[in-house]
Amino acid sequence: MFKNKQFLLKAFFILMALESMIICFHLASIPRDVKNAVFLGFSISRLVLIGAPFVLFLTASYLLGWIHFSQPALDRMITHLESFISDSKRRRVFLVVCGLTLTAGGLFLLTPAERVGEAVYQRIAPLMVLGAMLAVQGLLFLVRWMERKIYWKQLLQWKPLMTPAGIAIAIFALLWIGIAFSGIGVRPEQSGWFPPGTPILAQQVLGAWLIGLVFILFAQKLGRSRFSNNLDTIVGIGLWLIAGLFWWMEPLQRWSYFTQEPTPPNFEYYPYSDAALYDGFAQNLLIGTSRQIGLTNRPLYSLFLALLHALVGQKFESVVFLQVFILAIMVVLIYRIATHLGGRPAGVIAALLAIFRERNSIVLTNIIEVSHVKLLMSDVPTMTMMLLFMYFFVKWLNDRDGRYYLGALAGAFFGFTILIRSQVQLLLPIALVGIMLSKQAGWRSILRNSLVFLIGTLVVVAPWVWRNYQVSGRAVVEYQEFYTRIIASSYSSLPNDVDMIVGESVEQYRARMRHLIIDFIIRNPQEVARFYSSYFFHNEISSVIYLPMSFQFQNIYAYVKGMGFWFAPLAALPRDILLNFFLSFAAIALGIGTAFARTRWVGLVPLLFHFGYSFSVAPVRMSGWRYILPVDWVSYLYFSIGLAQITIIVLGLFSGKPEPQIMDEESHAPSMVRPRTVFTLMALAAIGLSFPLLEVGIPQRYPALDPADLVQRYAADGLQLENGELVNASAMKTFLETEAGATALYGRALYPAYYPQGKFWGDDTPNLIEASQYDHVQFFLIGSIGAFIYLPLQEAPLYFPHASDVFIVGCNQESSVRALFVKVNDDLLVSSPFRGLNCSPLE
Repeated sequence: MFKNKQFLLKAFFILMALESMIICFHLASIPRDVKNAVFLGFSISRLVLIGAPFVLFLTASYLLGWIHFSQPALDRMITHLESFISDSKRRRVFLVVCGLTLTAGGLFLLTPAERVGEAVYQRIAPLMVLGAMLAVQGLLFLVRWMERKIYWKQLLQWKPLMTPAGIAIAIFALLWIGIAFSGIGVRPEQSGWFPPGTPILAQQVLGAWLIGLVFILFAQKLGRSRFSNNLDTIVGIGLWLIAGLFWWMEPLQRWSYFTQEPTPPNFEYYPYSDAALYDGFAQNLLIGTSRQIGLTNRPLYSLFLALLHALVGQKFESVVFLQVFILAIMVVLIYRIATHLGGRPAGVIAALLAIFRERNSIVLTNIIEVSHVKLLMSDVPTMTMMLLFMYFFVKWLNDRDGRYYLGALAGAFFGFTILIRSQVQLLLPIALVGIMLSKQAGWRSILRNSLVFLIGTLVVVAPWVWRNYQVSGRAVVEYQEFYTRIIASSYSSLPNDVDMIVGESVEQYRARMRHLIIDFIIRNPQEVARFYSSYFFHNEISSVIYLPMSFQFQNIYAYVKGMGFWFAPLAALPRDILLNFFLSFAAIALGIGTAFARTRWVGLVPLLFHFGYSFSVAPVRMSGWRYILPVDWVSYLYFSIGLAQITIIVLGLFSGKPEPQIMDEESHAPSMVRPRTVFTLMALAAIGLSFPLLEVGIPQRYPALDPADLVQRYAADGLQLENGELVNASAMKTFLETEAGATALYGRALYPAYYPQGKFWGDDTPNLIEASQYDHVQFFLIGSIGAFIYLPLQEAPLYFPHASDVFIVGCNQESSVRALFVKVNDDLLVSSPFRGLNCSPLE
């Protein structure tokens, strides 16, 4: 034993001398700064840099010679080291110094050279490498000196999770070989080939892992603390607060396609495109006219926005503030699901990755394609509702006490998800398969559980479907014509084939599109199978590639720019990211194996839904980005479980301690099962019925009125212009009765914005093109009649609040109304130039 320590000590100094000399030569070989040379062509700063490792070389050489030629010196040094290492406090100090040195070196080397300067990096990096090598050498020296064992037999206990993880990796390898040769999933398609979702950076993964490591190292102390029974609740509340504050405090520095760039007169953000569609329905609900609109898209999200407006008003920032903190619950749900499938450290890592990723989405607004909590978009709410469903579904499938109310809740949140994004209906077979695999207690039990789940779904979906049948004659969840056109266009080479024919009813149009799709599939089965596979595998690759594909600690802007695939589709994955891609998938595979080992088939349920959702968008030739956002959290869920498990395995090799026993679900008395289930279903049915009843209960703020009545109500005394001229009520009534295209409207004005001639925000739709012929203020009118209104004005109005009450006299254009007067609350805006009450074109 004594001879081994002699050899170990000499080997340490030999390595130290060699490493120091190599670094010296490397620093000396860097091109010299001749202008500032003071000795041998080196500057003072270079001499200082070379001097540090050279001193280490001399020290190591001297100590090596001293102990090699003097046995008493060697004995004394070993005695002193024994005394030092046997002192626990000194040993901890040594470990901390080595750990900090290794961490500092690693962080510096992973930082891109351009962030600290190429010249500085070139000169400091060798010293950081030397420090890191000596730190690793010191730690290994300590382990060998103390004769600590590595408990390789500990690996045997992980066989139950290694087997499914190995199967997952083998399947991945086979698929990857097929993808590499065929190009399916990486070779871009002609349409709908969107980039991956928001990336997560390497330093963010490291930070989340370090915090998860704390939970691993102090697991026993946390379990024995007085907060142990409520620890998950405390951690969940903390994560929710951190997420809400973190996201809200991150400024939205750039406008998005889904938020209009602030303009006069209010300089506020307003929703646009899909966001305006959802908010528009919410606004109509608040004024009691939503049933007149009929069907809409994403009905539950629009109802949610209406609730937010009712609580905090019309200010965009106020609505977003409340939305941010409500949607922050998704972080708690990810924590609870990951904790259930992989343990508390995995839950902490997954929740922190969720926080970082959403923050990155806000930062990258209008740099890459994003959808996040600060936009009035349905993607993150769909993800949150999917997480609520998954939380109750996983909890129920793993339940041993027959708590059917959990199944009812799972079904209800599945239904709520359908009300946000109706394609989730396609995942119902997967839910039933999950019940069959997990509730293995005979067919009667499976049927009973399936029935509870389906009833939970129906009680929240059926009332809204009935509402839609009443207003449109069709029993559907949301507006279908748009989706019918999108789907059919994926199976037609001629764009005109998917247009409605004049006189064609909705039912006839849908039947014709259905025949077109079926006929295409029958005639082109190989092509259909090819593009289904291509979009599906692209979704799966996109669900991994947003994980760190570089070890370097780059800022988010440099990272997305350097990677490239967020801006241009690639025919193949770059070779320099293949190692990271494989390591990420290996961690995911280990996470899958861990979840399966802990909870059997329940552990695969999130994966099944991920596959199902990814496949559900393939038939419409869409992939990537927000189209899979509701489920691509599944990747970092398993990634986090795998990362935590790798850490536990490695620590177990050195500690020799077995994995702690997994806690079972709490036991509940079955006597309360039926009453609680009935009560839960009744409460869910009440919630489902409240959605359509809410519409009926809100009075109509702007009932339909005759134009003459509108003039009498809002302009009985006439309208006085700025020059003192009075346009009396009788003249307005005559204008409305005799002038072709003349109209009078009233209602609520949404999103008022002023643009100079030739300018507008958004796509070049006919109404915006019409308005852009003039300097103008524009807005959307909702009420008994909805319309796009613009008023020619030579300069922006001083007063025009969003959601104002307005009265309009103007002229119908092809796709809009050109206003002559707009009465905003009690203020009057007049077209400039004003050429009297007539609808002749302005020159």
